[in-house]
Amino acid sequence: MPPRFRRHEPMSTFELVPDDEREDDGRPGPAGDDAPDAAPLRHRAAERWRGLSRRGRVLVAGSAAVVVVAVAAAAVVPGMLEARAERLRADAARGLPGVVTDLTEPLAETWKVAAGEGGVAVLADGVLLTSEGTVLTGIDSGTGTEIWQQDVGENPTCAPGQTFGPRGALPAERVVCFGGPDRSRVVTVLDAAGTVVGTRDLDGVGDPLVGVASTEPQAWPAADGTIAVVAPLTAVTVPKPDDDSPDALVRALRGAGWTDPTLRLEDALTGETVAEATVRLRNDQLEGCERYEEHDGKVTVEAVPWVDTSATWTNLYVCGGGVSVAADGAVRDLATAGGAPETLPGGGTVVPGESSSTYYDAAGDEVATVPGWPLPPPVDTDPDGAFLSLEGPAQDEAGLGVDSGAATRDGGSGLRLTASGRDGSALWSVPTEGFPSVAARVAGTVVVTDDARVFAVDAATGAERWSLDDTLERDDQGVGEQVDGVVTDGTRVLLAISDETGSDPRLLALDARDGRTVWQADLRGNLGTLVAVDGHVVMISGTGTGARGLG
Repeated sequence: MPPRFRRHEPMSTFELVPDDEREDDGRPGPAGDDAPDAAPLRHRAAERWRGLSRRGRVLVAGSAAVVVVAVAAAAVVPGMLEARAERLRADAARGLPGVVTDLTEPLAETWKVAAGEGGVAVLADGVLLTSEGTVLTGIDSGTGTEIWQQDVGENPTCAPGQTFGPRGALPAERVVCFGGPDRSRVVTVLDAAGTVVGTRDLDGVGDPLVGVASTEPQAWPAADGTIAVVAPLTAVTVPKPDDDSPDALVRALRGAGWTDPTLRLEDALTGETVAEATVRLRNDQLEGCERYEEHDGKVTVEAVPWVDTSATWTNLYVCGGGVSVAADGAVRDLATAGGAPETLPGGGTVVPGESSSTYYDAAGDEVATVPGWPLPPPVDTDPDGAFLSLEGPAQDEAGLGVDSGAATRDGGSGLRLTASGRDGSALWSVPTEGFPSVAARVAGTVVVTDDARVFAVDAATGAERWSLDDTLERDDQGVGEQVDGVVTDGTRVLLAISDETGSDPRLLALDARDGRTVWQADLRGNLGTLVAVDGHVVMISGTGTGARGLG
């Protein structure tokens, strides 16, 4: 079935309000002083991807708006040597995730398209995939022009779907889509040119968006030309037993009809099994079950499986445990790992553990084990640099050199950003005020946000280069504005900032070397995240209003 071609006429409804004053000062945000101990460290980190409701996780690839930002050329050359250095940095970074052409000048809106329930994906060659109604549309990420369209049936759902995770926008060579009514879904596999690679009927397979609990097989489109099939997908709720032991709760859940679910990864077109794994409900996983209090004061415990997919892994979770399977047949136990595997540029993988994390190369061979929870930069112009991770207060045996200012800056939390060599050796460690996020590794610096500030350290030594204590507006608990995405041109980083609801977004461009504000702009609307697609800045709105471009 050849794709149907037509052009898209740009719309312009998104408001961008630039600030030409280029001030370095922002608004105050006091530091939080909560002190998490070592035990909840992985749970605090896991909250980043467990924060959505069950339906929210299923619908994570749902309605979104996309904005593509074209960047104007620099109007002023800072000097021949500096210009040459910037050009070399840009050349070295070109093609890496999160890298765009130039961030010297403010951005302005250029085009807009709609995006529906099928979500947004990034395909090869800078093609954005959106959906509206029954139609999938491939859009040029630089111009907003519609390249092709395909009708895949009602209620389309695609994977890898919204591939805008911690690593930014990961392009896929092909996309797997479901379309049609419940129990009569059809699988359609498309390539970046909009060509239908093939189709397969899924008669008798339920649509998990229609109902969660089912003894029938239910299926999701998954990564790299596969589909995920789960059976049974039971949901069980029981009152908390008087006997407070984990054994009693497991017996109660099983007595109420709980059956351990199996995740099977199939080739989307042939149905051949690629990998299979079962999640066993165990005593040590029960802390992750959902609990809520009834009106009579009794506590109810709920166990419901849920599935999510990424560009490479498909995960099945049950309470505090789960399994993860990849299109190459690899299977990992998430109860042992401590968190979902994350794919890195070049095809490597990092698997979080209880107190350490293990890195694997693209062939699946172990590279190194490092202390703490992994914090790979979402934008990284030195992907072969040190491994970055978050350590808690009980992980002190590594003997790392801690900055002498720890007592005045970490708020007593004991949390530290740690760098380890490619062989796992300890390099440096920096205390943070509360739970940190690594925004980028650019121009020899690591840009970090924590509960109080945006700051940067030398990527080789950990020495602090600059600090902006008033950039993010937060309360004394560290709640408030957050960074929703970042891109770079090899010298500057552009941060998308909004409050905890995604409202009142703004853009802030900083020089990664000294923290100088290059430009800033206020936006009106709602912001989900910001990534780079084929050298263009893409803004994903959480309101379902469509795709918009800036240039």
